[in-house]
Amino acid sequence: MGRMMAALLSAVVAALALAAGTLHLVLRAVLFGGPPPSARPRGSSAAPPGPPPGGAIPRLPGGIGLEQAFVLNFIAYLVLVALFLVTLRARPIVRAIVDLLVIAVTLATLAGWNSFHQPNPRGLGTVALILELALIAAALAHLLTLWRRLAAERTAIRPA
Repeated sequence: MGRMMAALLSAVVAALALAAGTLHLVLRAVLFGGPPPSARPRGSSAAPPGPPPGGAIPRLPGGIGLEQAFVLNFIAYLVLVALFLVTLRARPIVRAIVDLLVIAVTLATLAGWNSFHQPNPRGLGTVALILELALIAAALAHLLTLWRRLAAERTAIRPA
């Protein structure tokens, strides 16, 4: 039963991380339209929209703007999904570290969203929030199954 639950949670974590990353790319397109800045032709007149009404465009530490944050989030979640899949047969401690990375990146994403004053275009910010909270819950549940397996292995190895 424990292995079956771990396998199910692995699939859920990977699917939620992929969905969260894809949604961030969709949010970038909804808010800014067109290709990302690096993909725009040089000299293109297609400029990103100006600052929101009544203020400047908020930035994360290091000068990262919202558009770049969305693209970086997409990349981060893709890397996490790849790490998660590559380590499926690794020792439980390695998989636990990947779970902790998933949780840390997701918490950082939520903190970044909060620092941008929680934009919610077309309700997609709320969808992203729900996905990310579900991702944290699934990663924590997966982590718990791994810790239980580690504990069981340790007690099985101890001499009588």
